[in-house]
Amino acid sequence: MIRRSTWIFLAAFVVLLAGAILWSRSKPGVDEAALAGATPTAEPLWSVPSTDIVGLRLEDLQTGVVVEVRRGDEQTPWRMISPVEGPADAARVEWAANSLLSPRPRGTLPATDDLAPFGLANPSRRVTVFLRGNVARSFEIGRISPTGGVFYVAVPGHPEIVLLNEFSLADVLSLLDDLPYPPTATPGEALPPSVTATPEPTGN
Repeated sequence: MIRRSTWIFLAAFVVLLAGAILWSRSKPGVDEAALAGATPTAEPLWSVPSTDIVGLRLEDLQTGVVVEVRRGDEQTPWRMISPVEGPADAARVEWAANSLLSPRPRGTLPATDDLAPFGLANPSRRVTVFLRGNVARSFEIGRISPTGGVFYVAVPGHPEIVLLNEFSLADVLSLLDDLPYPPTATPGEALPPSVTATPEPTGN
């Protein structure tokens, strides 16, 4: 027969174990605590009209892939410069450019010498925006926060770690994952005015 004191000891052990589990789950991690203490900011990194953006350069710093597009003319609004030259999907590039007109941070974290926890010791990607007047703006992207929703970003001239919304960069980063070739005609699509269909021969 198990003694009463043994039951009391087991009950106390279970209570302590349950308390330890609850405490460990409720205690925020280092990154979560940092996000909770982020300084709010209402100022965008820059703010320009759409006509001022004349080019984009996206670099995958892990694989070396580079995608660069530049504004063209009325016939070809955007051209791909790298990794191949030729027309680009104007709609996709325009969406990406528009998302960079006024990138507004979700907040900032204090500057630190240890950037590894934020993925900024070796950033994964770099985004460069070319503006009229031979001006360029850029930032480097680290990891996504543990709770999701924001990228840790390093911006030249900003000692703090900037938090940028993950969704706001989706159109930009998609150009690296799927090159912005112009869309191809689909079966049944109307021919352009400059193309004349060849009539099929008729029987006698």
